[in-house]
Amino acid sequence: MYKPNSGEPVNLPAFSGLRGIAALIVLFGHVSTPIGAPLNFGIFEPIARYGGFGVDAFFVLSGFILCHVYADRLSADVGALREFAVSRFARIYPLHVLTLVMMLGAYAAAGRAGVTPTEQDGYSFGSIVLSLLMVSEWFDVSAPNPSSWSITVEFANYLVFTGVAGILARLRKFSPIAVAVCAIAVAYSGESRLFRGLAEFSMGCAAFYSFRAFPLRRSTAAAALFFVAPFYFQPVINLQYWHVALCFAAVVYLFAGSPQLDPFYRLCASRPIVFLGDISYSVYLLQWFIWIGWKHVIAKTALFATHPYWLVFCAALSVIAASTLCHYAFERPARFWLRKRLAGIRMPPISDASQVAPSGDILV
Repeated sequence: MYKPNSGEPVNLPAFSGLRGIAALIVLFGHVSTPIGAPLNFGIFEPIARYGGFGVDAFFVLSGFILCHVYADRLSADVGALREFAVSRFARIYPLHVLTLVMMLGAYAAAGRAGVTPTEQDGYSFGSIVLSLLMVSEWFDVSAPNPSSWSITVEFANYLVFTGVAGILARLRKFSPIAVAVCAIAVAYSGESRLFRGLAEFSMGCAAFYSFRAFPLRRSTAAAALFFVAPFYFQPVINLQYWHVALCFAAVVYLFAGSPQLDPFYRLCASRPIVFLGDISYSVYLLQWFIWIGWKHVIAKTALFATHPYWLVFCAALSVIAASTLCHYAFERPARFWLRKRLAGIRMPPISDASQVAPSGDILV
């Protein structure tokens, strides 16, 4: 349970697990159409069809946790701003560059093999430069790694974070109104994923301050209902993105105050799901690179051409396996090395994503 104003370290494993589930949903959405025609996944079909909602969950969750980790420290110590900048850069940039290079290599290999890639918009010199600067989505430009669009939005979120958190801290009692304002902003973001992500991130920040101002007095077990509602209500009543964001804001608000009776909270806090949260950033950025190999090469083999459901399962499993290797062999070592070089931040030998440390490790 989150303890507002306690000043003590707070154990929040379920928030990391929630991120892991969101990453799996995005992955499921990407690999669920291996043969051109959609497959039928029965009760899980809405989750496959609307897997992109997992990214909206990322943005809301990011705003909530960044406020928890940094809001008070940044207001009390200007020096914490440098630590925030270094830790966020070290968290997202190394793997972003690695996967960009991997996608460029795949594009070059396809060209040498005489294969025309289905996605070619992101390989111009300008697209590569904007992607390296993490601003491609700001200019509505495709990147070599299509999954990285949300990383450029998250970078924008980091830039506005101190301002958003500072305003909400001063207007704490009005933070529920801020949630509604953010929902309106999402509704009017149109086709802009950048502005939608900024509004959803701000909604997560507002949800944090809403809990601080109005903490839950009674435990509830409603978080799972709010989490699955966007996926299963969408085919029936055609939800808009602001409905989806509000549901995820409700989830993080409930997670902050009612874990005891909530089976969904306990599921997200379980070790396997928390582990998925640990590797979720690698899952998110590697999935496109691995999936194109499955879809355009392996799917044509005799075994998988006639068994598309096995193709989906094996492709997803291979992404998780590769992400585990990448997380431990590259992502964590690169993150720790950059922090040490850029700011001298001392890191423990083993990262425990169930603890919200000052470095904010449980975030995407």
